[in-house]
Amino acid sequence: AIVLVGAAGLSYEEAAEMCRYFAETFAGAEWVPVFLLRAAAYQELTGGLPSARPGYEAIARAAPDSPAGRQAGTLLWFHEAATHALLAAHAAMDVKLYLDGNAVGAGRDPFSLFVFPVTLAPGEHEIEAEVTPFSQGPWASFHLRTHTTNITSDASWECAKTRPRNWPRTDDDPSAAWTNVIHASGDIPKIAWWQFTPNGFVNMQNGGRLIEIAWDGWGKQPFQTTYLRRRFSVPAK
Repeated sequence: AIVLVGAAGLSYEEAAEMCRYFAETFAGAEWVPVFLLRAAAYQELTGGLPSARPGYEAIARAAPDSPAGRQAGTLLWFHEAATHALLAAHAAMDVKLYLDGNAVGAGRDPFSLFVFPVTLAPGEHEIEAEVTPFSQGPWASFHLRTHTTNITSDASWECAKTRPRNWPRTDDDPSAAWTNVIHASGDIPKIAWWQFTPNGFVNMQNGGRLIEIAWDGWGKQPFQTTYLRRRFSVPAK
């Protein structure tokens, strides 16, 4: 089920209470465990991991193959090591996602956030994405959550219209003509109208931006693939 959700303007405590209210009001609905997971995630932000871990573990145990169970398992995995990170994509396009030239995952659903566990050592890194519109008005957003660094979509991302020679490696092909994306705007999600599938990854869609125009004409038929990248550094603790 896809429902309209949001916590704009609420404190974390109020947002957690709202999630519990939804879960109680709509008891029995298939997405109720996701709201309980989200309530636990807000609790982590206010009381630390020890206060949220019992909730994560209970949801992961109860239905490990459900959306809520898998997300709870992912959050527990994230906290197992300082090198564990979460890389997410949300787009009205076909997306293939890479990290340091290695395939991470793919998605094609503007109603869902796709979150992939990745491992990152301190040092220099690069996110690469191959995106192909399937309708007019394409957009994409990305988020990397680590224990020291958060990367969101903005105008500092670079794009190329031609496939780099050694794609998804991008560091040795000057002919690719990388330029900054032209336009990245609009906070997400846009609660006024946007329906989307709820998830337990609090703040992984807050503060992000939509990459709405990478180059002139990328949203016009015939749709063409665009190559995106974002270089970043993970500091040592």
